[in-house]
Amino acid sequence: MQRRSISTPLHPSILPIDNSQLSELRRPQEEDSTYKIRHAKKFARNLIDGE
Repeated sequence: MQRRSISTPLHPSILPIDNSQLSELRRPQEEDSTYKIRHAKKFARNLIDGE
């Protein structure tokens, strides 16, 4: 019985991580890239304002 429970695929509710980590793992690649672009634009704006 124990062996069978180990071989079953992990279900999100069983995983010992919270929802924020889970969403971080599941986040689509394009969403991640848009976040980086937004961050880069903000960074560039700060550089321009600083000069």
